[in-house]
Amino acid sequence: MPRKGQVTPRAAIGDVHDGDSLYHHLLRYLNHLAEKHYSPRTVASRETYLRYFVEWCDERGLVRPQEITLPILERYQGYLFHYRKQDGEPLTLRSQHVRLSPLRGWFKWLAKQRYILYNPAAELELPRLDKRLPKERLPLLEVGMRYQLFHSIAMMLASYAMRYYYAPLAQAAGIAFGIGIVVFSLSMYGFAMLGKPALLKLSPLGGLIFLVGWVLMAVSAM
Repeated sequence: MPRKGQVTPRAAIGDVHDGDSLYHHLLRYLNHLAEKHYSPRTVASRETYLRYFVEWCDERGLVRPQEITLPILERYQGYLFHYRKQDGEPLTLRSQHVRLSPLRGWFKWLAKQRYILYNPAAELELPRLDKRLPKERLPLLEVGMRYQLFHSIAMMLASYAMRYYYAPLAQAAGIAFGIGIVVFSLSMYGFAMLGKPALLKLSPLGGLIFLVGWVLMAVSAM
């Protein structure tokens, strides 16, 4: 059983008896990340993407970090660009980026630890990511804006009712609308901008808070 702070290795790559292999340096780097309190998810993600590179190198007889140069890294970058998945589709630019980005940190660490004389990834130019939102996320952004506008007007009506008709429940309704906007609309904006599905789990809660606000408005009007 590994000690706390250590990483449980997956299947070995290449010669397991070669302590200077890319694979063994990968294990050292992962343990370094764990010791620096990187989250287990981050460490596992780095391992996955770096193993892709180590396996690619092993297939081409590149087994030690001293053998890796900038042209070799650029060859790997070209390999990712031309790679096709089982469905025939290429890797997206973002997928290529996330597979290449960990190489910079790894080789920077190798150079800092004097395992290699210089960092070959220092001048590696990563793919430029498209900063435009994917088309499939635009409707969610529109929904978030529509609900924010609609319930902002509802908040104004609640404030008006509180001010001129002294309806305490209207004030509570206004608060509910405000909280609902934060939870619901921001979850929509967050997913549209960041693409993290976990944010959409907040949307039903925001919708429920909106419903509470409307119930309070209806009761206050009686």
